[in-house]
Amino acid sequence: MFEWKERKFPTLRKATRIQYQAVSERHFQLLSVFPINSITSKDIDAWLADRKANLGNYPQAKRRLSFDRELMILKLILVYYGEYYEEDTNFRNPIKDRHWRDSKLNISRTPKKKDVKEEEFRLFRVEIEKLKQGAILKHLATTQYYQALRISEVAAMKWKHVIFNWENPQQSRIQIDQHVVYAVEKGELPIVDPGFKNSDSLGGIKEMPMFPQTFETLAELYGDGVGKSLEDYIFQNEYGDVFRYHTVRNRYNRAFKLAGFKYTATHVMRHGWTCEIFNATGGDYGIAGQLLGDISDKAIKTYAKRANSALTNLAQGMWAKAT
Repeated sequence: MFEWKERKFPTLRKATRIQYQAVSERHFQLLSVFPINSITSKDIDAWLADRKANLGNYPQAKRRLSFDRELMILKLILVYYGEYYEEDTNFRNPIKDRHWRDSKLNISRTPKKKDVKEEEFRLFRVEIEKLKQGAILKHLATTQYYQALRISEVAAMKWKHVIFNWENPQQSRIQIDQHVVYAVEKGELPIVDPGFKNSDSLGGIKEMPMFPQTFETLAELYGDGVGKSLEDYIFQNEYGDVFRYHTVRNRYNRAFKLAGFKYTATHVMRHGWTCEIFNATGGDYGIAGQLLGDISDKAIKTYAKRANSALTNLAQGMWAKAT
């Protein structure tokens, strides 16, 4: 496993390395006593049984539904061995289909709502503005929602990433070329790194048209531009730094609760506006993909979902034409 980290970690995004390192240290002690080529299917059975028996010792245990992520990382390590030590003809990847089934905790939970409607977002924004640091978080949330950005992308934006066109605002654009890496351990500060998820497939930069709501909120924040440097972060906390993830998440959760909605965390913003655009375009997956960035068709369909009222709206439109 050490060799896998030495060779493969440098090829991964820093945020991914941090996550994998945390999973490795927390979950692979039982397997680390074995040479990789000696791990058997029975060993993995025992490892999964041990993970389940000690479920209460893991972060977010109450929300955990499976050990799929841990099993996936273990698979990456085993695949690495098979590729780099192909002379070991006796090696067979010990992960079986049953392990993926056994990794599930068989807990039935109602899927959380993620598709924040625009009218719901407006009520959320009223509430978040009332909270501590709400004046700036209102602008951050607005930019994230109406551009369908990841929180790591919007939190890392500087004024140089905003291309205002004051004469023709509809031609204004934003660029994303970096992201915040949020620390796993308490007390560690977030850092900003170049790139973002899937940035390689986009040439390192995601450039997007600015939606009217984004223009309005950023123009209000920019004011007359006096004292603004292109290298300044747009959304700064009280210390002049980028916001920590738990701060944004907690404020979002509280504002949603105050607004009377059951949405949680930050990624619901990306889901919400994508669905709004998807339905406004009559279900155009291509436009949804442009909004989200270069991601797989399967991922796009995770975000882009038709509203329950789509069929009714279609029928009503036909009735309007017929009368």
